[in-house]
Amino acid sequence: MKTIKTLLFAAIAVIAFSCGNKNTNKYVVNGQIQDIEDGTEIYLYDFYNYRTRDAKPFDTAIVTNGTFTFTDTISKPMMAYASANPRKGGLEFILETGNININIDENTVTGTPFNDRLTQYFNECNVTDYQKESAEIIKIYYSIDDENVKDSLSNRFEEIHEQYIINSNEAADRLFNENKSNILGKYAVSELLEAVPTVEQLLSIRDAEGSIVKDDERLNREIERLQAAEATSVGNQYIDFECINFSTNELGKLSDVIGGKLAIVDFWASWCSPCREEIKENLIRIYEKYAKQGLVVVGVDVWDKIDKHAAMVEQLGITYPQVIDTANIASKIYGFNGIPEIMLVGKDGIIINRGIRGEEIENAVVNALNK
Repeated sequence: MKTIKTLLFAAIAVIAFSCGNKNTNKYVVNGQIQDIEDGTEIYLYDFYNYRTRDAKPFDTAIVTNGTFTFTDTISKPMMAYASANPRKGGLEFILETGNININIDENTVTGTPFNDRLTQYFNECNVTDYQKESAEIIKIYYSIDDENVKDSLSNRFEEIHEQYIINSNEAADRLFNENKSNILGKYAVSELLEAVPTVEQLLSIRDAEGSIVKDDERLNREIERLQAAEATSVGNQYIDFECINFSTNELGKLSDVIGGKLAIVDFWASWCSPCREEIKENLIRIYEKYAKQGLVVVGVDVWDKIDKHAAMVEQLGITYPQVIDTANIASKIYGFNGIPEIMLVGKDGIIINRGIRGEEIENAVVNALNK
């Protein structure tokens, strides 16, 4: 029979073990943020959905003297995002057991091994310097009227952005290879998808032994998109697809409108401002100028509503043929995720140019006609 002393000792041990379990799951996030009023709320989001329209924070802290604190328990590490306004910037970090220190302005996270490595990644990308210089460029750009200076600023912005993408791509690749099977590996892939990865790079990541992203939907969609873009790149035959002829309201194919001619194919939508700009400034003029030499321009309406498209065609005064991608397959076939996407197709059906804008469009047409 157990003695009272034995039972008492066992009870104390259970209590101690139970309390200990609670503490092992506890996190404390000590944050810093500059130039913000006391009483401002800082929100904590799931990093992978904070950009969505209906994203909701799962925790809130109040700023006092430039500092704030989040404290709670967590069952397993997750990627979190701290921000006073998610659409105006913040800081991603790994929420996990332990004491975590974050500085939103300086893009630093310390206190746990995962977060120390994350800050190393930020430094390799040169995030802080890039954000500061780009913000300064934008501020100056919109405060002056000198077009020459604006052009210079635009060129500089393109330079630093391109270098930032290169740095991010290389740093994210290293981060994944060091963390294939953990939360940092998944984050590295999300960063790569924001850069300019190659199909080969993404396939090697997905198929790596122990890869945490083998079944990641976004990764697989991007691989499919890049493969489609590669299959319809310059030098390949254009791919035909079914669509509605806007003039006749009948089902047909893109090839019915191209008709074996030299053709500009413009994937666009009524709500897309750059699309409308290309049509007003270039496509209508080019069509009228070169139609007698055998050029046809085809507008392919994507991601749009037919009534909105019809109204915009009339408003812009478009006279060249239009087709409607009612099945929403054009972007899948051609692997684009932004519009306008403008390509030039030769009489033989071979894609001569893709992704052309502005002066490039007419130059491409002239070169093709001269050949």
